Amino acid sequence: EGRAWFYKNEKYGFIDKMGNVIVPAKYYSVADFKEGRAWVANEDNHDHAWCGYIDLDGKEVVPIKYRVPLEEGYKAISFSEGLAAVQMRTDNYDSPIYGYIDKMGNEVIPAKFSIAGDFKNGIALVDLENYIDKTGKVLTGNELEFQDKIVIFSQDEKMGLRHLNGKVVVPCNYDVIQNFSDGMAAVCKGHLWGYVDPLGTFI
Repeated sequence: EGRAWFYKNEKYGFIDKMGNVIVPAKYYSVADFKEGRAWVANEDNHDHAWCGYIDLDGKEVVPIKYRVPLEEGYKAISFSEGLAAVQMRTDNYDSPIYGYIDKMGNEVIPAKFSIAGDFKNGIALVDLENYIDKTGKVLTGNELEFQDKIVIFSQDEKMGLRHLNGKVVVPCNYDVIQNFSDGMAAVCKGHLWGYVDPLGTFI
């Protein structure tokens, strides 16, 4: 989206296509721009960092106030279809609880999920077993029946692929299946990785 991050003096910033500095090197960690927003984070201590989002001009449009547990190998979460999952609170065991914000930082779906996925075609997978719409409503089987979409699901700590209508395309044989991009998904079995198409055929 016309911006590249750079690293200087152990901090990250952004430049434009002409090399002009849009954001000076001041962040502990950053991610690429997506949908006009870039995830940025500042380190607080060795246990966690705090993240927010900047726009293409470098303005912090979403305040850096959302906790990122470093012990889990912190992961940048980009916007998908205008929403991003962020950790809004923790439970009684200090495990993260996620909700969704819009591009201006408004909390549109309350924090109630231990796992929160990206939105695609207006639907997101949460807690590895439910699908929600953009209002946070959990969709029933009947509401999903006519959705012609392949999604990742989990069973017995393994992952597979199925239609939203419930038909299994690929049984849960993999340790990890990542989200599809350009018609392919990275899959892991044991210590080896490969790529499959939406039918589970190796590419």
